[in-house]
Amino acid sequence: MQKWEYLVVNLAHEHWGDSHGQQGTLSQRKLPSQGDWWDPSPLLSSLGEQGWELVDTSPGGNNDRPRLYFKRSKA
Repeated sequence: MQKWEYLVVNLAHEHWGDSHGQQGTLSQRKLPSQGDWWDPSPLLSSLGEQGWELVDTSPGGNNDRPRLYFKRSKA
């Protein structure tokens, strides 16, 4: 039977933290038409290289942080 492990990443402007206790800072990018924004793509690439697959997102709102939900096969 296939077994999975899960990871939840909370985004908060330039910071992120996950359900395994890791945390870090996102890099800032400048877009000519939209101003500054925080780029999660290096974080997403790193998680993908570790075998994590993005399976769902929660957009946040009402003082809630956006969340990213990942899973990977458990060895």
